[in-house]
Amino acid sequence: MENNFIKSFRTLAANLKITYETDCLFFTTDLNKFNFIEDNGINLPGFQVGKPFSDGGIGQKCINTKQLVVGVVPRNVYGKRLKVYAWPIINEEGKVEGTYGTAVYLFHPIGRALPLFAKPLAEAFPDGAFIMGCDREKVVVRQGSAKFDIPEYQVGTILPPDSPAQECVRTEKTITKDLDSSIFGIPIRVICIPMFDQEDGTLVATMSLYIPQTLAGILTHGLLRFFDSIDVKKIKSKKP
Repeated sequence: MENNFIKSFRTLAANLKITYETDCLFFTTDLNKFNFIEDNGINLPGFQVGKPFSDGGIGQKCINTKQLVVGVVPRNVYGKRLKVYAWPIINEEGKVEGTYGTAVYLFHPIGRALPLFAKPLAEAFPDGAFIMGCDREKVVVRQGSAKFDIPEYQVGTILPPDSPAQECVRTEKTITKDLDSSIFGIPIRVICIPMFDQEDGTLVATMSLYIPQTLAGILTHGLLRFFDSIDVKKIKSKKP
């Protein structure tokens, strides 16, 4: 007979998932596979009803210890970096029948906040700008402006190996590049910033800013640099 608590958990899962500000899912398992999934944006093949969970993973540890187990699943296991909470399902005889819990997608807090500030920031540049937040391999959030956008980069787009974002991932350093007009039609300056996990320090995301380098912008930047270079103390007034 199915545990009454688990029945309630499954019923409430559809409402519980909307309380999370990031992608998440709720699950239950028997002793070796998932038997219930309520998904809210995770969308991973590894989390499906009937799929076995990892040997030696969080679910198995929960079953073995009969205790809550919390752990981080690396991206190479299911395709996304997840934080998983698993509780044991224990019957009236004290035997473990499976697990229940939740998995939460781990994306950097700045990346999650990007949709809140990206639009006004992109529009703040005289010639517009394009901003995107990526995990280690693809675009997760994007924001174009009225004057400038990059349609090639949509949510889910896999980053080219030679892209500034992928270079940022490889080097774990801020990347600044000037791209000529052969790539996006006009010269562009790109600034890509790495973002690191607050718990273990690993690189989990990047944020990229693409700024058009129009003639007006280049001239303005050049004039500012010229005036900054002038040492007024060395300028001597000439006598009439």
